[in-house]
Formats: sequence, structure tokens, C-alpha cells
Amino acid sequence: MNNDTWHHYMEQLHAHIKKQDKLIRDLSIRINELESQQKNVPSHTTIEKLEYHFDQLKIERMDGTLHIGFTPEDLANVEDFSVPLKQQERRLNQPHPLLSQLEEYIYQVGPTLLDQMSKDVNRPIDETKKNLIIQDICKQLSERIAFYNKEADKQQIQQKNNREKFIFNKIKEEIDYGLREYFKQ
Repeated sequence: MNNDTWHHYMEQLHAHIKKQDKLIRDLSIRINELESQQKNVPSHTTIEKLEYHFDQLKIERMDGTLHIGFTPEDLANVEDFSVPLKQQERRLNQPHPLLSQLEEYIYQVGPTLLDQMSKDVNRPIDETKKNLIIQDICKQLSERIAFYNKEADKQQIQQKNNREKFIFNKIKEEIDYGLREYFKQ
């Protein structure tokens, strides 16, 4: 390497180092400004008053769990939110032959029923949406069995076979009605 080339290289290297040094100084200044701004921001927010207007609330779809009155910190410290069940409701949460029959009905008839209803209202439905609807229905079955079991008590349906037919038919009607209403929207 000759002297001129070496000298030119050193000038370029020096200019590059000066540029990097200026960039580091600018970034340090910005960091210090951000840190001082951060110190001025309160560490928590106080909410004075919350007003709930449930009559104005419209829920299209609900997933997950709603915990009213809890902060995320409260939720981390709570181990169990379950509410103790009455003895009769506990029995219904055990594997129930009626639950199996209803699930079988939904998985066998549900896709065809959904296809027919979507065709009737000219609203196509994809497989993913069908599966989500069927799964959502299945999640609600235990609760609906418990509800119609109480209804059977009110109507004094005691014979097990008649009771199960009553509950099965009521839930089947409810599913058909609910799906028809879904497709009307």
C-alpha cells in the first residue's frame, strides 16, 4: 500500500468513528430525556368512578371468563373461582348418558343442519365456523341438561326413560331454534 492510499483510508476511518461517536451521544441524550419523562409519569392510574349501563351492552360473542371487580394482580393471587355445586348438580356433571346422546346427535346431525340452514338463507358457512358452532353448543349441554332436569321436576316427570326423552327433545328443539335465529341475524 502506498502512502496516499493509507492516508485516505485513515481519513475515512476517522470520519466514520466521528459519525458513530455523534450517534452515540445523540442516543444517550434521548435515553436521558425518556428516563426523565418516565419519572414524571405516575406509576398507577386512579379511576374515580365507573358507571355500567348494561341495558346498552350488546354481546355478539363471549369467550373466556369475565371477572368483574378484580384486577390482574388479584387474579394472580386467587387459586379457585369455582362455586360449590349442589348435590343434584354434581350428579349431572358426572358423565351422563344423556350428554353422550346429545353430543352424538350434534356431531352427526349438526353439520347437515348447518349446511341446510345456511343454504335456506343463502349465507355460506365454512367448515371452521361449523366446527366452532358445534363445539359451542356442546359446551352448553351440561348446563341445559341441568335446566331441563329441573323443568322435568316441576312437571313431575319421574320415570327415567320419559325424563330423558323430555330433556333430549327440549334441548334438540332449543338447538334447532337457536341455529335458525343465528342464521336470521
